[in-house]
Amino acid sequence: MRTARPSDWKIEAMPAKRAVVQLRHDFHSAEMEIIKRGVVPKQMEDKWFVYWAKDVLHFHRSWTGFCVYEVHFRRSPLGSEMFEAVLNRDSSQYSEINNQRDISLISYLIHILLLRTPYPFPSTECDKGQAALQEWSLSGRASLGEHPDDA
Repeated sequence: MRTARPSDWKIEAMPAKRAVVQLRHDFHSAEMEIIKRGVVPKQMEDKWFVYWAKDVLHFHRSWTGFCVYEVHFRRSPLGSEMFEAVLNRDSSQYSEINNQRDISLISYLIHILLLRTPYPFPSTECDKGQAALQEWSLSGRASLGEHPDDA
């Protein structure tokens, strides 16, 4: 499995309209090795291009290349911790405006897309059908347990 690099995809920089939030989640060293590999989309249903550079995990939408999240990490006694995230707040690129929801979405994406571990989707919908549609829209094949590196 190869590690994603910024040159693997057509990407846009984080726009000037942004929010910065504090968050905290520790990851073991073995988990960080997996996280640092990132992910390169292989088909239309792979919604994210993710790469690691200089202690920052970058999340770009695969279709547009827009940067949605930049998650900052630092060393911790357990291995590493994410401690801060920069969130895209340019409404022409990304429509979410709730910082807490983005914090939840970052954890969700790291778990299901990178670590490939089950994690509850932070849906804003009460209707199960709408929640499933929302999850598919955000995470595509990863919501079904499929990964771009799967054969």
